[in-house]
Amino acid sequence: MQRISPHRRIGVVLVLASGYATALLLPRSGVASNLGMYFPGIAHATPSCGACHAPSPGAAPGFAPIAVQLAPARRALAAGQSIAIALAVSGGQSASTRGGFALEATAGAFSAGVDTNVVAPGNIITHFNSPTRSWRFGYTAPTAPGFVELRCVVNTVNDNAVNDDGDMWAFHGADDTAVQVTPVRLFVQAAGVTALGEACAGAFGNVPVLGCRRSPILGDAAFAVELHGAAPAAPTGLLLGAAVFPGGLDLSGFGGPGCRLHVDAAIVLSATTGAGNAQRGEGAVNFALPIPADPSLAGAVLHAQAFVADAAHGRPLPLTFTNGVSITLR
Repeated sequence: MQRISPHRRIGVVLVLASGYATALLLPRSGVASNLGMYFPGIAHATPSCGACHAPSPGAAPGFAPIAVQLAPARRALAAGQSIAIALAVSGGQSASTRGGFALEATAGAFSAGVDTNVVAPGNIITHFNSPTRSWRFGYTAPTAPGFVELRCVVNTVNDNAVNDDGDMWAFHGADDTAVQVTPVRLFVQAAGVTALGEACAGAFGNVPVLGCRRSPILGDAAFAVELHGAAPAAPTGLLLGAAVFPGGLDLSGFGGPGCRLHVDAAIVLSATTGAGNAQRGEGAVNFALPIPADPSLAGAVLHAQAFVADAAHGRPLPLTFTNGVSITLR
């Protein structure tokens, strides 16, 4: 374990993720920042490091629910692309403006901003003596294409320098009392695939992401487009076309404020997202797009965008639209 100055107050966060455990040092922000961090499939029972913060997630009675806004600048990324991420916490403890966070990426690396600290090997970032409840920092996508999750836990503290139930915490997600984190989903596109526009938020604030983890090579019978972060067990469609709407067609006039149609579709493939928890946006589906071994197709560009039947988001148009992707056959 690394040596820390005795003048710096230290808390310990135990991060449990997908069957492994990593102990890391986390500088305190007024009070100890000891959070039991539990990821999908691992339920919370008691704080992992003893008498730390309130034993259960969520704001105490009489306090506003804890809301976590985790906003990456982009969600569909190129390999190695760097973006900014904004994180803000509201609700919970109102006796001070202090709080903290711990954020893990399943792949890629963070870069520190003001009052933040990156933990080796780089896929975890925490607060660092922050007097506020908002932070900005960087993230660089991995070079390997594929699906990435950002998993965040936060706290709001009363600044009394005591680890007590007045220090409230929650996972990122629509329910501050949930015992599992709702991840923010990113997708790193394979070579030959570029992102097209942005998605709109679906039910419970979950933003779906569309991507390809395989390069579109002629003759690849296993090529597919993946959708993650959608409503589960929901009808969905993949729009395919050779043309796009520059800047995206604003769907506000059709009852879809905040959504844009990026692809001028000639073909629509239908499917249904898989089962899962609706509040956590666990619906996912793969659209198979086998590529013929036809040399005359080299250089051809196909654009794709998905939509999901999702009436729970509150817009008149009961659909959520993903980002698009432009696929150049190679």
